[in-house]
Order: sequence, then structure tokens, then C-alpha cells
Amino acid sequence: MKKIYDRNFIYSFLHPFVNLAVLTSYRQRQVIGKSRIPEDGAVIIAPNHTNALMDALVILSSFSDGTIFGTRADIFRKPMLAKIFFNLRMVPMTRVRDGLRNVAKNHEISESVYEALAHGMRFCIFPEGTHRPAHSLLHVGKGTIRMALEANEAMGGKKPVYIVPTGIEYGDYFRFRSSVLINFGKAINVTDFVNAHPELSEIQAISPLREQLEKSMSELISYAPDDEFMEDKWTLVTLLTNPWRALYSSMQDRRAVLAKIEQSLVSEQEKTESLLYEVREFNKERIEAKVSRFSFKSKYLACRSIFKAVTGLLALPVYIFCAVAALPLLAASLYFVSKSKDRAFLNTARFGVKLGGGILMSVIWAALCFCLVHPWYLALGAFILCLISFDFVLEYNEFVRITLSDFRLLFNRKLRNRYAELIEKSKEIIH
Repeated sequence: MKKIYDRNFIYSFLHPFVNLAVLTSYRQRQVIGKSRIPEDGAVIIAPNHTNALMDALVILSSFSDGTIFGTRADIFRKPMLAKIFFNLRMVPMTRVRDGLRNVAKNHEISESVYEALAHGMRFCIFPEGTHRPAHSLLHVGKGTIRMALEANEAMGGKKPVYIVPTGIEYGDYFRFRSSVLINFGKAINVTDFVNAHPELSEIQAISPLREQLEKSMSELISYAPDDEFMEDKWTLVTLLTNPWRALYSSMQDRRAVLAKIEQSLVSEQEKTESLLYEVREFNKERIEAKVSRFSFKSKYLACRSIFKAVTGLLALPVYIFCAVAALPLLAASLYFVSKSKDRAFLNTARFGVKLGGGILMSVIWAALCFCLVHPWYLALGAFILCLISFDFVLEYNEFVRITLSDFRLLFNRKLRNRYAELIEKSKEIIH
């Protein structure tokens, strides 16, 4: 019987295309801490879950070889899809909500995962169990810890079992061509823990390991405690930090500001809560005025707005060519985005269109360019432009959105003054 860790044609064929599509789906991408991943044992990657399928894809793109992923069980209901997902090294993780009969299948699935771990494959599972676009964490469940403990028992001392806490942080959850930081943390050696605490049963060992994993995951992202002010804290952080710094440096800045906000909530609770309420009202005004947070970061707003407007006009012919070339992909993207009830799936829908439709359209583009355009080097240039057309159109649209936002802010003195007052008040309260 074919094993999930065996080489297969579908996976080998698709892997480079998927990785290339992931890499070109982000304006900036940074991977930190890969050296922390042990090479002497069975490795379970445990990331936070904020952006649906994109979370798995950015983890996959961080490695040159394959990774097995634990995935929600309901997408495996159709036998044909289940076979495809198996070949893509995805296994169903059933929960109580999926029915007790299906939960009973977990033992068989787990055995195949443990066998893959023994053969040197990594296994990625999302400890929160479901996704939520927020700079926080849902409750970390017992499933990841239980699998690690069972894997340790299945290994029988042949190799240690590690859980690698991982943080994934996006510049924007809902906009394509944003940024992503993948931050691998210090591995938790489950085997050493079990050996050091022989008095603990498996059930007793779950709680301390789960707490350690949750704490480690929270330290790898810009973590805001999940309370009534969570979104307001994040808004204030984005107003007080520099978005143009390198991704990891930006994350450290945000963590530092969040820590100061939490300290102020303890030392000056009334003033800090009043500030956060003001931040909430300011953010509502900003959204109603259709002004991006990025527009507040420029000291030379008028010059930048004019320069960007000129640049946009100069790039317009290229945009029109790319929009025509990518029209089928753009139409499909709009269709699937409109059908998505969960905003966290917006980028997943766009990525799916880019990957699947891009492979098909590249054949059509090649035929049209090399048959209709001469000489050959012009045909090659047109073909390359077609290949990047989908990304270019989305990037140009975002460029225009920010440029229009800059002009709106330029002619909205009240909002600019409100921002300046809010920044000064924030500096007085948050030391």
C-alpha cells in the first residue's frame, strides 16, 4: 500500500509551481529561525492559524523538501478529493464536531503520521484548530500535544520528538501581495520532558506542554491579549510604529509597543482605556474617510502624492496591457472572492486562481505572443509581461488605492490634526 511519505508524481510536479506562486504572492517575505529546527528527531511544526490555506502554503514554501499537513476532515468527504489531498500529503484531522464515528478514524491516520515522522518527514498541525484573522491566539487545544506524546511512544526511543512553535505574521490578512513573516521558535523536546517526568501520565503531561507551546507561540508574533481592546491596541500600534522597517524588526517594534500598552493599562488604567476609546473613534473616522493607515506615515504628503500620481499615469499603458492579458484570471478571482463567506479565504481564492489559472493561461499566452508578435525578443518580453500580469494588476490597484488615500488625507486637515493630537497623547500616556 502506498505510504504518504513515498515519492509521487503529483506532489513532485506541483511542488515547484506552488512554491513559485507563494513566493510571488507576497511583496515581502522573511523566514526567521530555521536553524532552530532540530535535525536529529521527529519534528512537528505548530504555527498560529490566521489566514486559512495561505498559512499552510507559506510553511510549505519555507522548505525545499516536503511537509505533511493536518487538515480539517470535512474536505475529505468525497473519495476523489480525498485521493488528491493524500497525494498532496494532507491528512484529515477529525474532531468531535465531525462525529464520533469519524473521530475513531484518527488512530489509523495518526499511525500513518508517526510512520512518516519516523522516516524523516515533518508534520505540520495548527494547534488552535481553526483560523481567525487576529493578532492574538485562540485556545491552544490538546490535539497537538497528544499527537506528540503518542509519536514519542511510537518512536520507542529511536529518535526524539520535537514540537517547533511557529509564528506567522501578515502585513494584511485580506489584501493580496502584502507581506509575511515566518518565525520558527525554540523547539520543545517532548522526549526529554517525558523522560524528566516519569511520574506523569499522558493526560497529566498534556497541560504543562500545552501551556509551554501557547506561551512560545505568543512570543513569536505581535501578540495582543484577546480582550475588548484587542483591535484598538493593534490600531494604536500601527499608528506608532514604522511600517517600512524589515519584517522581523517591525514585529519586534510592535511587540515593544504592545508591552508598553499593557503596562500602562496596569499603571494608568483609566487614562489608557480613555486613549484606546479615542483610538477606536479615530479609526472609525479614518475608515469613513477612506484613508489608509499608510498615508499618515509620510512627512512630505503633498510631494509624495504628486509623485505617485505621475508614476501611476506613466505605468498606465503597462497596466492596461496586463489587465487585458489577465482578464480571465481577474474575472475568476472576483467570482470566487464574491462567493467567499469567510474573509480569511479571500487570499486563498486569489492564490488558487493564480496557480491553477496561471498554469493554463501561460500556454495560451505563449501561443499568442510567439505567433502574433515579432521579432522574437518582443514576443518574449510580451510573454514575460503576461506571466506577471495578474500580480501587476493587483499591485497597481493597491498602488492607486494608497495614492487616492494620500490625496484624501492631504485635503482633510481635521483628520491630520486628530492624528497628530492622538500621537502626542499616546506618547504622554504610554512611556
